[in-house]
Amino acid sequence: MEKPKEFQQLYARANPLPGARPKVPVLEIWSPASDDGQEKESLVLCESTVIVEYLWEEFDQDSHLVPTKVAERAQSRLFLELCGSSFSSYISFSRVANMEQVERERTHLEKEMQKVNAFLAATYPHHDESLPFTMAECFLAPFVQRCCAILPPPYDPLSIGQNLQLEHLQFWIQSTVLGRPSVQNTASADDWQRSRQKLEQRLVRLQQKARAESETADSKKG
Repeated sequence: MEKPKEFQQLYARANPLPGARPKVPVLEIWSPASDDGQEKESLVLCESTVIVEYLWEEFDQDSHLVPTKVAERAQSRLFLELCGSSFSSYISFSRVANMEQVERERTHLEKEMQKVNAFLAATYPHHDESLPFTMAECFLAPFVQRCCAILPPPYDPLSIGQNLQLEHLQFWIQSTVLGRPSVQNTASADDWQRSRQKLEQRLVRLQQKARAESETADSKKG
């Protein structure tokens, strides 16, 4: 879906690279007018990690989004570097054209969830302990929400976590991310429900098509 022209122009200020595709989020910051009444040009930022770091440094350094200890900050950044794209499968799932692609996407997501679980297990050995909500969680939360809300069982992260016994993953998703009030307040339940229904309908059609093709092949053999 093409973004409004005004948004495209704003994004181009944040990301001047040629051919850059406009995407959310974008943050525009207006500075107070100067003493002579002249308005200063606004600052426009893109990319979630950059925006979160700016907001933390500018407004809320007392929070725990960025850990105070150097080692913990490094761990948070490493988590984001290694697992930052692990919950984006809901996008590719919406484009599957046959059941082979569905199974391929499920296998890919299972591997990604195993990666996340392995990192959490190494960093926080006791899976039921209270885990910090850092900049990494802040960045990942929208993707975790969408992946869990849009993908139906058995393709969603929690179902995969349960089937593969990924205890650290399940606890992190349910308690650290989805259980946080600030994350819950950003939910777009109606939009996600519509997306889930569309995906469920697509999966049903693909399953019916696969069965019909299998029956046709069997009848030709007979």
